[in-house]
Amino acid sequence: MNSESKYNPETVNAVLEVMRKELEAEEKRDDFVLNKTNTILTVSGILLAAISFLIHDFGGVLPRFMLLILVIGALCVFCSILVVLLLVLKVESFARIDFNVLLGELRHNPVEVKSRLIATYKEVLLKNSNLVKHRVQRLWYSIYFMIAGAVTIILV
Repeated sequence: MNSESKYNPETVNAVLEVMRKELEAEEKRDDFVLNKTNTILTVSGILLAAISFLIHDFGGVLPRFMLLILVIGALCVFCSILVVLLLVLKVESFARIDFNVLLGELRHNPVEVKSRLIATYKEVLLKNSNLVKHRVQRLWYSIYFMIAGAVTIILV
C-alpha cells in the first residue's frame, strides 16, 4: 500500500469541509422551502374559509351567475394551490452517502479516501440541489395561483 498521495492533504481537507457545509446548507434550504409551503397551505385554507363566508354573506345580494363564477373560480384556484403544495410536500428522499461503501475504504490511504468522498459529496449535492430547485418552482406556482385567486375574487 502506497502511503504517498497525488493530492495535497490540506487541500483535500479544505475541499471536503466546503462540500460538507454546502450539503448542510442545501438541507437547510429544503427545510425553509417546506416551512414556507406549510405557511402558504395554512393561508390558503384561511382564504378558502373566508371565501365561503363571503359567499354565504353575499349569497342573496349577488346575482346567481356571479355567485356561481365566484364559487367555481375560487374552488378551481384553491384546488390548484392544494395540488401544487402537496407536490412540494411529496416525500422525496434526499440523496445520502452510502456508508457501506465508506466502511470498505477503511484500509486505504486517508487522503485518497477523502478525495473519493469529495466526488461522492458532489454527486449527492447535485441530486439534492435539483430536488430543492423543483420544490421551489412548485412553491412559486402555488404563489402564482394564490395571486390569481385573489385577483379573481377582487374582480368578482
